[in-house]
Amino acid sequence: MKHAVQERLSLLTSLLDEATRVQTVILTRSFNLTKQRTKHYREITDEVRKLECRNHFIGRCFLLLLSTASPVGVALLFWYGIPKVAHGDLTLGTLIAFSAYLGRIYAPVSQLLNVQIDFLASIALFQRIFEVFDHYGKPNRRVREKRIVEFTKGSIAVRNLSFTYDAQCWGIKDACFDINQGEIVALVGPSGAGKTTLAYLLAALYEPTLGSISIDGYNVLDLDEKSLRRCVALVTEDNCLLDATIRDNLLLGNELAREDEILKACKAVGIHDYITSLSKGYESWLHQGGAQLSAGQKRRVMLARAMIKNPLILILDEVTSSLDPMAQDSINNVIKALFAQRSGLIIGHHLPTILLADRILVIENGRIVQQGVHEKLVREGGLYARLFSSYPYNGRDNSMEIVLQNSRVNTADHKEYIQER
Repeated sequence: MKHAVQERLSLLTSLLDEATRVQTVILTRSFNLTKQRTKHYREITDEVRKLECRNHFIGRCFLLLLSTASPVGVALLFWYGIPKVAHGDLTLGTLIAFSAYLGRIYAPVSQLLNVQIDFLASIALFQRIFEVFDHYGKPNRRVREKRIVEFTKGSIAVRNLSFTYDAQCWGIKDACFDINQGEIVALVGPSGAGKTTLAYLLAALYEPTLGSISIDGYNVLDLDEKSLRRCVALVTEDNCLLDATIRDNLLLGNELAREDEILKACKAVGIHDYITSLSKGYESWLHQGGAQLSAGQKRRVMLARAMIKNPLILILDEVTSSLDPMAQDSINNVIKALFAQRSGLIIGHHLPTILLADRILVIENGRIVQQGVHEKLVREGGLYARLFSSYPYNGRDNSMEIVLQNSRVNTADHKEYIQER
């Protein structure tokens, strides 16, 4: 029963945490879900209340039984012993001694039974804790001492990499590719193809099921996680900002960064002017993960944070998603500055962002199905050509030519392809 109580309390805590988020409030009000959400919350709280009442009732009954056992036992002893004393079969001193011994026995027995109750309750708590550990904290297969390495190049080699969330569904299957020192590689593919999973594997957030990932020739499984993650910065599409000051958020990756480094990074990503316009500047507090910032401003803060960390390897996961075209173009200029003398991976669907890369990997159903430069992949046909064809533009104007001219590719090779379409 205690286990059921813990499960319901866990769900209730999750609901409360969810309900206090700004995004949840907006969703609830915009879809008029107040009654449904309130009803669901009351159902969970009623379940918790009933389970707790039942649990406490059983516990109180057990304690009542223990508390009544001692006087009832003494009463039965005297009921049996007094006639024996009257007939001379038992002395009064022996009867009193037995009653004293009985009282001394009941106290430790009662304590032991209370310990058993607490122990069973603790078992239920630890069972829930271990369930979380088993789900999220799978131990590393390699338990030997980890190596601490100072990386100098930032080159990545992926060999026969496979990863599965369970024994049935493979998120990544037999991936093989290299990212050379200072090279930018784009990863494209349909939604659910495994792009983010691969990014998390490269950032050492997941452990490969099969195959290997090497950085500067060192297998990541042999490396100390702290030294490994110091050389890698991951910026995701989820605007992950803490409830803290802007400065504290910027210094998460490098607490020893100097003031001039902070200012330089924020100016490079175009967020400095906005921060200084706030009443408290860099000491302004971000509430609800930066709810007062726009999506573009949040991305800029996250990109500045990555720049301040100064990693050798930079991984950008859909950083231009959910932004308007002008904001996307502005972020693309920031990305160019970020990747100066850095290796990295760009994940995205936004064509101008993809064209910033030196080479493109195409992933489908967890497998790398194509790789090469933009022109080559377009002429090969296949998945990348279909994705390129679906990019929205008007063939009667020069919008696509502007995109290509601002990228690293040759526009002449594309005019023929566009006409063929």
